[in-house]
Amino acid sequence: MKLGIPVYEGVDLLDVAGPYEMFTWVDASKGLETVIISADGGPVTTRANVRLGAHASFAATKTLHVLWVPGGDPKVLAEIMRDLNSPYLAYCARLRRRRKWVCSVCEGALLLARAGLLDGNRATNPLGVPGMSRALSQDPGGYHPSALHRLWQSADRRRDLIRAR
Repeated sequence: MKLGIPVYEGVDLLDVAGPYEMFTWVDASKGLETVIISADGGPVTTRANVRLGAHASFAATKTLHVLWVPGGDPKVLAEIMRDLNSPYLAYCARLRRRRKWVCSVCEGALLLARAGLLDGNRATNPLGVPGMSRALSQDPGGYHPSALHRLWQSADRRRDLIRAR
């Protein structure tokens, strides 16, 4: 089984590195292969300014059993979602019929929604972020960077409240 984590400039390091490491702990006899994929197969710079290498390109990875979409910088996500020719969204959309499972971490759900992979499916709110359900159910072309920024500010406040408890 092949699990792919497609990455992009501004991706959240924890959304990639944490799951990747956990997946590598799976016993080899189970047959899970985990790959990090980027548009051109090269490294990307995470939101935390860490260079992260990829194992393969989108073109070289035509089929996945599991698509794992990480979250990232809200401004970057807004740019990806506004770009009608986004290689990232096009890649995710191409996998629509070529995967068994679709998963996301936090704001990665917005990318899945924009790529059309959540159409007709139920999705949970990342971290219970207020307004995420509304954002996911609206026309994806209508996302506005300031609305996304408010959404993430809300998520940051929620995380701060959880930490303070």
